[in-house]
Amino acid sequence: MGWLKALVIGMGVLIVLGLAGVVYGIARNAEKLQQREAAGDAGPAEPLAGFGARTLDTPPGCRLAASHPLGARLLVLRLDGLPERGCQQVLVVDLGDGSVISRLSLRSE
Repeated sequence: MGWLKALVIGMGVLIVLGLAGVVYGIARNAEKLQQREAAGDAGPAEPLAGFGARTLDTPPGCRLAASHPLGARLLVLRLDGLPERGCQQVLVVDLGDGSVISRLSLRSE
């Protein structure tokens, strides 16, 4: 009967050690993921194929004020110029094919 008690205690210890290992592994992977996100690396991304030359239609007299990447697939462009010409715009461009996904016009009241 003593051997059965020792076997149950031994199996209980193994279950606790196994559970501790699983918790440690999850915590370690979560920490690595946070470090990659903080560094701006969300993991392996598929390479983008070039879309060649692309012309984005903007009102005459507008200029590019700023551009910001939004992940690996999108680019945000901010146009500046005279408001009466409709130059106050923000464009979201898909880097996969060069198309304008969204065009936001800004106006002052």
